[in-house]
Amino acid sequence: MIKKLHDQFNLRTSPVPRRFRLLAPMLIILLYFGGGPSLFAQTTNTLPFTDATEALIYDFNACASFSHDESFKDYTEFTPVTGNSCATISGGQIYRVTGNHSCTSDEHGTAGDAACFQSSTDGHYTADHDLAIRFDIELNGGNDKASRLDGISFKQLAPHQYLWNNTGITGSTGPNNYPTKFGIRVSKDGAEIMVISDLATTQSWYTSEFNFNHNEHFIVAAGVTSIFTFELYSYAPVGNGASVSAWDLDDLKIFSSCEEECNLTVDAGEDQTSCTAEEYVLTANASNESTCSEIISSYKITDSNTEAGCFTADPGVIFQKGAGCQGIDYVWSAGDDLILNEYADNTATITGTVIDQNGRIATVNMELSDRENSGTTWNASCYLDGISGPETYYRSFIGAITVDGIAQSVGTRFNAHYILADGAGFDSSQYGLGAWTGGAFGECTEWFANLVPMEIENPNQAIEYLWSTGETTQSITVTEAGEYTVTVSDCKGCTATDTVVVEVINPKAYELTGGDSFCIDGEADFLTDNTISVSGDSIGANNTFVVTDSDGKILGLPATLDQVKAIDFDGAGPGTCLVWHLAFEDGLQGASMGANANDLEGCFNLSNPISVIRNEGPTANAGDDVTVCSGEEVMLTATGEGSYLWSTGETTAAIKVAPTTETTYTVTVTSDEGCEASDEVMVSVEEKVSIGDFVWLDENRNGLQDDSASGVNDVKVTLYQCNGDAISSTMTADNAAGEPGAYTFEVCPNSGEYYVVFGDIPDGMEFTDSDTGTDDTKDSDANENGRTECFEVTDVDDLSIDGGLIKICDINIDAGDDATICTNETIEITADILDNTADCPGVCVYPIKDQERCYGPEGNYEVYLVSTGHVDNFKFKASEQKFERYADNTARYTATASNGKDVIKIDALYTGYTTNTPVGSPKNNACQQYDTSDWEYWTTWSGTITSENHGVFNLSVKEAAFQMGDGADVTRTGFGASGWFYVDGGDGFYSEGDVNVTIDPCVENGVTFKWTTEDGNIVGNADQKTIKVNQPGTYVVEAVNCVDCFTRDKITVTKGTCDNGAKTEASPKMSTVYPVPVQSGGTLTIAFDIPEASKDNSRLQSASLKATVDFPDRQEDVTMLLYDMMGRVINVPRTYKIVNGKAVIYLVLDHIPSGKYILRAQGPNWSDAKNVLVK
Repeated sequence: MIKKLHDQFNLRTSPVPRRFRLLAPMLIILLYFGGGPSLFAQTTNTLPFTDATEALIYDFNACASFSHDESFKDYTEFTPVTGNSCATISGGQIYRVTGNHSCTSDEHGTAGDAACFQSSTDGHYTADHDLAIRFDIELNGGNDKASRLDGISFKQLAPHQYLWNNTGITGSTGPNNYPTKFGIRVSKDGAEIMVISDLATTQSWYTSEFNFNHNEHFIVAAGVTSIFTFELYSYAPVGNGASVSAWDLDDLKIFSSCEEECNLTVDAGEDQTSCTAEEYVLTANASNESTCSEIISSYKITDSNTEAGCFTADPGVIFQKGAGCQGIDYVWSAGDDLILNEYADNTATITGTVIDQNGRIATVNMELSDRENSGTTWNASCYLDGISGPETYYRSFIGAITVDGIAQSVGTRFNAHYILADGAGFDSSQYGLGAWTGGAFGECTEWFANLVPMEIENPNQAIEYLWSTGETTQSITVTEAGEYTVTVSDCKGCTATDTVVVEVINPKAYELTGGDSFCIDGEADFLTDNTISVSGDSIGANNTFVVTDSDGKILGLPATLDQVKAIDFDGAGPGTCLVWHLAFEDGLQGASMGANANDLEGCFNLSNPISVIRNEGPTANAGDDVTVCSGEEVMLTATGEGSYLWSTGETTAAIKVAPTTETTYTVTVTSDEGCEASDEVMVSVEEKVSIGDFVWLDENRNGLQDDSASGVNDVKVTLYQCNGDAISSTMTADNAAGEPGAYTFEVCPNSGEYYVVFGDIPDGMEFTDSDTGTDDTKDSDANENGRTECFEVTDVDDLSIDGGLIKICDINIDAGDDATICTNETIEITADILDNTADCPGVCVYPIKDQERCYGPEGNYEVYLVSTGHVDNFKFKASEQKFERYADNTARYTATASNGKDVIKIDALYTGYTTNTPVGSPKNNACQQYDTSDWEYWTTWSGTITSENHGVFNLSVKEAAFQMGDGADVTRTGFGASGWFYVDGGDGFYSEGDVNVTIDPCVENGVTFKWTTEDGNIVGNADQKTIKVNQPGTYVVEAVNCVDCFTRDKITVTKGTCDNGAKTEASPKMSTVYPVPVQSGGTLTIAFDIPEASKDNSRLQSASLKATVDFPDRQEDVTMLLYDMMGRVINVPRTYKIVNGKAVIYLVLDHIPSGKYILRAQGPNWSDAKNVLVK
């Protein structure tokens, strides 16, 4: 809110100290009022007291100073002339303790109309100095209003040349050691109220002004009289050496006025009383307020850019020059609150803040008056003739700018006025302000600003309110007891105060501490000194304790704390009780049993509650008694709200136990509130039964676990309940007796139905047929997927759950079609094998036999190597070797052999198969003559010999082809194979060699055979593919390949009615045995006499048998046995093939003792014997 100020020096006030909202103090020098500092100011020549009354005037026109009467020491002529003042004021003569004075000319040159006073030569100010010029002013307050001293003014001069003269008298003149400073001191009723020092004197007449309007010490209350003593003291001479130091004074004026009467009153309302703190609206009503002028226009003052004017500076609103209007500009910018208001009574105010170049903030309070349409600017040329439109001038102004807490006066300079016009702030298009001011703020200060019109919010300047809470509205809302003071002020600065009291009658209950928690268990529960206590004071006409439920329903009203402690809370049932203390005044309603404490009405205070919690005990249920198998766990699960503690120490609701004997377990359930309950469960134990047996290999694929069946380890066995839950898994392994394939599960007796799954069986195996036969302990129970049927577990062991495995094979044998046989007839039966099992490579494998050579270097060896240049030869005995034949009629010989110095690995592949005798072949047997017509040949060699000592050599054929047949191993007798080869590569050490092996007939795909009669008797050479039989019957052949795949077939031979010509053929006989005697370890040559036999086989009744059954006269196997004279066989039986025309056998003897022996030749259906002598 913006207010219009009253006229100067006509301020009025209420009995409380007056507040000046806009007109700030005008001092620049510190004053002392017996306490904190105030400020005052010396102003410029033009008097600011045009509206104040010149109450007393010392004009110094009666100055008298003569040496003959020492009137220069007498000051009685200096008495005041009384002016016209509303205040009762009087003044005494000017006086000094010491010091002289003289007369001099005034500023108009009139001799004797001014006084000249001796100055002090001290360099500093001294209060109450003897040379101080003094005068006393008595001021009386009226009967109904106060009086005040508004200020003083006087003209002062400190000339370079003193001048003493008077009317009609020409005085003397000379150099003046003039004072450079002066001070003013004022006392009121003997107490110092103002001191200003270090004010500058002037060397031309200058009016010094001192305004006391801001200082309440210059007010004299109604009906009171006060004496004001003034001291004017000059000092600090310039120091020019002159003997005279004089200071001239003239026209000393004292201004006074009467305080205007303030009738403003305020009523804050009636005092209020209440039981509890409520909201109270306090309203202040003011009356008899002053009437002030209306605001007619309002402007925001903004910065002007003075570059458009006569000097250059930063944008601002106030620009300060140095002394004599010299030096650099000091710029103050307009704050956001800098406002100019114009009033209907032709006055204006400037209020707000300005900010200097360093960020300091100063407060502006200026009052402008004497508004006219014409006036004087300080320098029109500075505007560059930019002023246009209507011009407004304020010819008189007074005020101050407060900087850093010090108020500095602002006054006129050279009668320049404030001007408001377009361009007055240098912007020709903007309404602005301009002025040139003096005063303590700055002797040469320019004002240039732009004026921006503002909306007038309170043109009539309503009453202002200030409450002791800091609020500034007419009404305020309070909630606390206390005194509330409101001060109102009107537009003239009159104030009035009133106080309203809000009293709260506030009952106060005890503060309660404690509380307890009980378990409802049928035992009485009471609060004790440890669980309930009171503290603090209880204030109120009445008090009681209150017991409520958690919703506030009143359950009891025990009058005392002891009565509270006597309440048995166990009988209240579960829930929460609240205990309160209630303090109340008479008239309380609602404090009765069954009522709700929330509905109490009246003047009361309810304390904080304490809680008494009645907890219902938990329930504990450990579950039904259970039976468990020995060694197994059982889950015991308890129910009940809370935490659990089992007799085992475990703290979970469910626990696993595995008792070995009948055991009782106890669980205690504790609620969150600490209440407990317990229950027991008994666990009985019974022994388990066993389930299991074997996983075995069904070698003969009959689906039965034969006595010779072998178990299979490392098969995974899983036991399932028939509801699908897996119970346990194990792997088959040796049992306690060392038998493989065993497994066992332990389960509870009578525990329901189960099944078993046999899984992860070895590669190449599958399950045999299940449930074969009637003996459940012998058959296999697993289906093709390894799963058994569900079976019921009783209270006895069940060790009949078996799983039989067979090898996955693709092998079949055909013994041929049934045949007939004639009397004295021998037939051959051949089993054809079809083996597609991938694990058995080759068509057949020829077993390699150990046999001494009959020719060449002695020894039992297979590979013979010759060094380059035939320097040496080497015999290599094979430790591992194999000779096999493939379906494409290629053959392969592999061996690892050593001669004690070198180890070789040979891998020879024979290709170019033919039964036609190649060029250069055959190589004949060196031991005996053989028919080579049915020999087989391979014309090409390839492969390598890898020597540990000499590297890798490549193989190639040498001369004759590799040959195979009876006698083809040219260094031994019997069926064999041999061939020469070249080698190249390695380190060149070897150049050639040969391979010679004696072999048995080829075993197809590594298959072994077993021929028996139907009742299981072994038949002849039972392990051969082909057997000879001469009796009717059923013959069974079984075959097992290299991976133990099994197959069987049978053939029936019946006796036919046939005529075989009743021809009796002669049996072969040993015709010659030599040498006799034979050397021990030597070789016997045995010649046989074999009669020719008929080649006609038309007697055979079965055409299909003709391909496999033939007479034995073409070729027979003869086994040679050597017995001692006791009939004991002393050599390993050796079998040879004898053929018509090839009946010679070379039998190498072991090293046996010399003596007589029996040599026996055993044919298929004949035998012969001779005696031999060994030396």
